[in-house]
Amino acid sequence: MLEDGGNAADAAVAASLASCVAETVMTGLLGGGHAVYYEAASGLVRNLDCFVAVPGLGDEPREAELIHLDVPFGAELVHYAVGPASCAVPGLPAGLEALWREHGRLPWRRLVAPAVRLARDGVDFPPAHAACLAMLAPVMTLNEGAEIYAPGGELLQAGDRLEQPGLVAALEALAGMTPEAAAALSAAGLGSPAAVAKAGRERLAAVAEVGDRADQIHAAAEASVEPKRPVADAGDGGAPAEPAASA
Repeated sequence: MLEDGGNAADAAVAASLASCVAETVMTGLLGGGHAVYYEAASGLVRNLDCFVAVPGLGDEPREAELIHLDVPFGAELVHYAVGPASCAVPGLPAGLEALWREHGRLPWRRLVAPAVRLARDGVDFPPAHAACLAMLAPVMTLNEGAEIYAPGGELLQAGDRLEQPGLVAALEALAGMTPEAAAALSAAGLGSPAAVAKAGRERLAAVAEVGDRADQIHAAAEASVEPKRPVADAGDGGAPAEPAASA
């Protein structure tokens, strides 16, 4: 991006969108993020908050629909809750558009192009992501997730190919949007509270037996993962440095 005449904002947007394809164990288009923009010439510093929004605000209180899972991180157990009540309205697409609109130089479509290419071609699965997937398997392999992260019934391993063809259409739609439509993406369509709740209820109904399945995967993960928390660095797909957004 910099070689094409872009600036740090362009590079951060492109890298964040690419990470939504290459690092989906850790981030994704339906997440949120933050960015800090510093302009050396003027000393201007701006903080962009595009984190997720809580759906259902202002509605009547409802019983939370959640499935509770204990996910092993090495020797530790981390308590996860999945289901409709854990889903938020994403802020990342609108946030990246705002960062580009205020400070970017290159055309919006140019920034989305690398992510589209990665989604179309697939990406190699690095060791750090394979280690995380082994620990997060009860969550990541629910429903359609099994087709992506456990094709053929086996979890992806380091060096395997991560294929997510559904992201091609989503990213191409994002690339072709007007700035106004991109800015509204988090409030409608992909991120509408109704759509999030509906998808969550469908997932909840389909994983009624998830507790037993999670126990089985938990035991397998404990046997296959060393009892230490993996540390991802920039060389193996760790989180991007500021000003980039993550889920």
